[in-house]
Amino acid sequence: MFFSSVFKFNNIAVQKYKKGSSGIVIHRASQRYRELILIICLAGQSDFFIANNCDGSSLQIIDDTCRLIMVAGPGFRNLDKPNNRPLYGVKNVKKGRCSLGLRFNSSL
Repeated sequence: MFFSSVFKFNNIAVQKYKKGSSGIVIHRASQRYRELILIICLAGQSDFFIANNCDGSSLQIIDDTCRLIMVAGPGFRNLDKPNNRPLYGVKNVKKGRCSLGLRFNSSL
């Protein structure tokens, strides 16, 4: 089993970005978003990235055009410590972007 508890997605966010937008800065998802975070890029073109550090000196770019991206949150079994959850963001919004995020907000 990959999860520390039974959960259901109870937080949905739609995010829209105009062409040329700066995207989303490097960040870790809040500790209250547990287990697994799903990000679905519904339309547009941008670069989703995973970073090794906050300064952005080492990025792994993932073309997220019409893709499902899964991000480990606290409680995900393969995440040894909650503070080791991935750093990620979005840049180079080329044709606008619309994404859907599904999260389990443990504070609700």
